[in-house]
Amino acid sequence: MWGTFDVDNFGDQLFPRIARMELARRGCRIRTYAPMGWAHPIAMDGGDPSEPLGAYEPDRLDALAVATDAVLVGGGEIIHTSDELLASRYGIGVAEARELQASRFFIDGLGHQREKACPVLWNAVGVPFDVDPDDAPRIADSLAGRPYVAVRDELSRRRLEAARVEHEIDVVADSGFLIPRLLSKTLLEKRLRYLRVMGWYPADGPVVVVQGNRHLVDFSAAIADSLLALTAERPDLTIALLETGRGQGDHEFAEALSHHLEGKVARMPGATGIEDVAAAIAAAEMFVGISFHGNVTAAAYDRPHVILNLNCQSKLAGLADAVERPACLVDDVADLTDAMRRTMDRPPRSDVMPRLQAGIDKHFDRVAAIADASAAARRDLHRPRAATTAEVVALRRAHERLSQRIVAERVAMADRVVDLEQELAVAADETAAAAARASDLADLLELTQAAVAFHEARWAGVDAELQALHDTKTLRWTAPIRHMWADWLRRG
Repeated sequence: MWGTFDVDNFGDQLFPRIARMELARRGCRIRTYAPMGWAHPIAMDGGDPSEPLGAYEPDRLDALAVATDAVLVGGGEIIHTSDELLASRYGIGVAEARELQASRFFIDGLGHQREKACPVLWNAVGVPFDVDPDDAPRIADSLAGRPYVAVRDELSRRRLEAARVEHEIDVVADSGFLIPRLLSKTLLEKRLRYLRVMGWYPADGPVVVVQGNRHLVDFSAAIADSLLALTAERPDLTIALLETGRGQGDHEFAEALSHHLEGKVARMPGATGIEDVAAAIAAAEMFVGISFHGNVTAAAYDRPHVILNLNCQSKLAGLADAVERPACLVDDVADLTDAMRRTMDRPPRSDVMPRLQAGIDKHFDRVAAIADASAAARRDLHRPRAATTAEVVALRRAHERLSQRIVAERVAMADRVVDLEQELAVAADETAAAAARASDLADLLELTQAAVAFHEARWAGVDAELQALHDTKTLRWTAPIRHMWADWLRRG
């Protein structure tokens, strides 16, 4: 697999893991390559870095063609020639990003001659822009003769057709819709408990998970106003801020939105794994975000979601079409509050996801069949697999980063455990004090009951004496005299 799997981004980390799962079930083994690979260590790859693609030169292409039976390109919005766009995602300069020549690998592949023995396929990739007329012949030529080309939305297909690509182009839903197979609800529930213990996710009640990136920073005040309006109507709702990776500047948006919400929100840390991102979304009352795969995850787990397409990305419009929910797409921030209300009131579409997933299954069936045929034709080709010194160093570096992340999580967990122990100690003291107060109240109640019993007995005695006095003859005989005396007193 070739793709941007060395970028700290939720979607880019889903592609290889889902492909490895699905193609392993079909008898294939996966090796992943990326523009910088292990030379650009990231937190979200789980300690399994990709190999660097290297320089786009004949010797390197020969080596890549020999190393594998087929090449699967993507997914993601990687079919374009604007290599400088990778600069911000890798944290490098524009010139250095262009030197990576990622588009040469993703579009040109291995070249026609090498692809006769090692076919190149597209893994439901996206074409984010109209094809430049100067690039159209190159793209059309690179796709000629390839056994299978799949894009993830109709607009990508139309853009290729407008570039005079004559090859048959299949539209296949993004493989991220298979995430429930990769991350079970049982696993996500365990991760959610962890997030709650750490204080990164609200402990209870319905949660609106919100995500954005640097493109939405200018809209953060208006988004905050919409969220506050919603929570005013639904006081039971709480807000949690989620980052799906640092490659697109999610932390910049989270900081801006948190400021406008006066910090009264839960906030997930930036360096989390894909399991934590998925757990936060799958448990949400609603997901609101610009992340393509954040919305895909919400749809896959039947959660209401609002797509923040405030910078007019065609892939997000295509996603709304794919899940057949055009009303969940917001391209004007003024419509956000109403969109959230509508989304929360509508039940999930139970018919869409099985159809999309069935199409993805057919896609992987076809990929595996092409790889099998290529492997059968190359059976006698000897391909030694030895780890290079650079790979060993990179693996050690990745292991160190993973270890650092685990240590950081354990330290945070330890701090949280200490806090909980202190809270339990305070609760125990309060319980003991309450028990003492209860004991004092019980003693007072016992004394009060005794006093009441004493006075009731005394009253009974006085009442008996009074009744006895009423029953005497003297009291009866003197009644006329007492009445006359009372009447004389009244007359004065």
